Amino acid sequence: MLTALGLAGCSRASEEAPSAAALVAAKGAGEAPAPVAADGAKAASLPKTSRKVIRNAELAIEVASPAAAESRVSSLVESLGGYIASSERQVVADEGERSQARVTLSLRVPAARLDEALREIKRLGGGAETEKIGSEDVTDEYIDVDARITNQRRLEQQLAGILAQANTVDSALKVHHELTDVRTEIDRLEGRKRFLETETSLAKISLSLAPLRPIVAATPSGFGVDVRRAATDAVSLAAGIVTLGIRAAGVLVPIAVISGLPTAGLVLWLRRRQRKLAVALSG
Repeated sequence: MLTALGLAGCSRASEEAPSAAALVAAKGAGEAPAPVAADGAKAASLPKTSRKVIRNAELAIEVASPAAAESRVSSLVESLGGYIASSERQVVADEGERSQARVTLSLRVPAARLDEALREIKRLGGGAETEKIGSEDVTDEYIDVDARITNQRRLEQQLAGILAQANTVDSALKVHHELTDVRTEIDRLEGRKRFLETETSLAKISLSLAPLRPIVAATPSGFGVDVRRAATDAVSLAAGIVTLGIRAAGVLVPIAVISGLPTAGLVLWLRRRQRKLAVALSG
């Protein structure tokens, strides 16, 4: 019986040995262990942060009436849940032409409705348009700021507990100073977090509204304007030539005077010398 039990134990050990060796070999080969159900449940319970993206667009269109288009854009943006951040109007009046207004708007609309806003605004245009859309992913910065706020909150609680247990005025003042710095840092980080939330939730649109440019602009009044401009250009050119001659004379005359006096003196001296030589030779 003892012999039979010994043989059975040896056979059981030989059966278990390959499985242990296989585990060692698998670990040495770099195979990852099977995931544990508890770890999988823990990973699934971790919060997921949505992407934080700042979206912006630039749009320039030509409309029949920039003032009327501005009113329609304002109503459209408000219906989408946005607002007009700033507005600028510039009046351009050329000679012989009617004054025209150009409007520049800065719009803020929900980021999820940016494409819809651009599509509706472009329907107001009747001429050439330019469009530019950009984005900036600030997810990493948002996560970093949120984590730093959490750490600073914990540090604030620790310092508050230490301050409650301070026995001397000096130690209490030191802890209070550190606590003030921590709270200031928390306020700064929370301000940055609110800024990122606002920028990612509301997209920015820079909109330029210009009046339509006529395809054919040849009119009698326009021809008269062109004639007056040509006459003005001719007078300006003639005045420029006269001015150039006066400036050249102002530069050349002093140079001629300065260099001409010594030359004239030398010529007179040579003539007198020649006369003296002629008189001496004749005498």
